Amino acid sequence: MTVIAHESEDQAAGEAFLTLLREHGWFANAASIIEREAFRNCMTEKGKQAACIRKAGGWKKNGRAAVVVLASGTPVQNWTCIGVAAAASAPDGQTVSIDLREAMFGTPKQRLELRNQASACIMAAASESGW
Repeated sequence: MTVIAHESEDQAAGEAFLTLLREHGWFANAASIIEREAFRNCMTEKGKQAACIRKAGGWKKNGRAAVVVLASGTPVQNWTCIGVAAAASAPDGQTVSIDLREAMFGTPKQRLELRNQASACIMAAASESGW
């Protein structure tokens, strides 16, 4: 999985939360096969960023599951989870708004709820490749 954001602060916050999910066992800590630089031009496509990422070449390799998390905002971050298909297979499940303060430092109930939402977004995108 790779986090892509237009703003460096959003990028860092999204990566931190994804790292937290990995470190707490929500996902494997495998190295990403996705090069972030391949999507930099997509970030200028206001309102069309997800479609641009889906069309970008080179990141859909060997039938492997791959997920790009398009992140915006801090501390409340909006995620669009993008898989390898030409269109989202579950559009409603592939977007989520996460208050990163609550997701990382909230009550146990808040943390679990928001981490479940983030996980569901990622899994919906990953399912596009049969994951």
